[in-house]
Amino acid sequence: MGSPSNFEKAFMNSRSSEGKRGLDPEWYLSPEVFDFEKQNIFETCWVPIGYESQWPEVGSFQRQKILDCECVVVRDKENRIRVFENVCRHRGTQLCHDADGQLNSAFACPYHGWKYDFDGKLISAPNMQNVQGFAWDEFGLKELQCVSWQGFLFAGRSPASSPPAEKLAGVLDCFDLENYQVQQSITYDVAANWKLFFQNYNECYHCPSVHPQLTPYSDYRDSENEFEAGDVLGGPMRIRDVVETISSDGKFCGQPAKTLPESELKNARYLTVFPNLFVSVFPDYVMIHRLTPIDLGRTQIECEFLFHSDTIQSAGFDSRKASEFWDLTNRQDWEMCERVQVGLTTPGFQPSPYSNLESLLVEFDEYYLEQMKRSGYPSLNP
Repeated sequence: MGSPSNFEKAFMNSRSSEGKRGLDPEWYLSPEVFDFEKQNIFETCWVPIGYESQWPEVGSFQRQKILDCECVVVRDKENRIRVFENVCRHRGTQLCHDADGQLNSAFACPYHGWKYDFDGKLISAPNMQNVQGFAWDEFGLKELQCVSWQGFLFAGRSPASSPPAEKLAGVLDCFDLENYQVQQSITYDVAANWKLFFQNYNECYHCPSVHPQLTPYSDYRDSENEFEAGDVLGGPMRIRDVVETISSDGKFCGQPAKTLPESELKNARYLTVFPNLFVSVFPDYVMIHRLTPIDLGRTQIECEFLFHSDTIQSAGFDSRKASEFWDLTNRQDWEMCERVQVGLTTPGFQPSPYSNLESLLVEFDEYYLEQMKRSGYPSLNP
């Protein structure tokens, strides 16, 4: 093998893993660790739940599992998105059974006829007049907090901070994200711990061997990190001049948004938001991965493809060129994550130092351990 080029030398000198090693296998294999994560990281964070455009009218609703809670998300009469526990306060009946739909004027319990306005207020409770211990204002629907950021929606029960995605505002403002719409969605059930997906996403060391179809579109070394520490990590990677975008044929799925400056037409941005969101931004579309840990060795991942209204309305628009390319790439990544999960069960295995190409993994590990320590988890040796 020849000596590295000047480009490769500059790249290798720009980052360092400082010889630090990966997390001890117990962080991926211990039921106690996973239970603690669920209660103290995921239950206290902001969870991405969708996009404003998915609730187009007053009364539009979706049923979702949010923070281990059966919820219904609805657009209220003030045009705000609200998130409620999908449970009648009388006997605990599930209010909305359909996955999504349109309500005319209120939530109606099918069991005893209690009704709730779209702001969660109890407005009808037959035969409850003069019942001891009953007060109308005490039995409205229980609500989770909900915030919108550039069209992205986040929910939380008692989140410890503002949504971390707000840090991306200055970076992504020119994309006009409020006018993007979901065109395709793929759900994966993967036999690997949720942290392995963050580590896989935050390094391209594996790309030449795992993703041969990606090499013609971008050089894994031609990237930089706008966010190098904390709950948001990642940055842009240049798209090669011989193609327009990352798609099955290298051509745009449709014309990029009119708001996009020339400087962004050759960038692909790959960003992670701890602990449950990946945001991949291309000139003509956005790909989102939303992670839901099911068990210590199982994670559900919803991958969604969003396109600007300009792109959707342009001639020859074809969202499949993006989804087909990334479905293949996703499955290649998921296989590697599953194989790591199996390998970590080998008695006595200890990880080597990270490559300098894996510098963001050091940052992810350190931020993760910091959150576990802050929440009171007993220290393990990483």
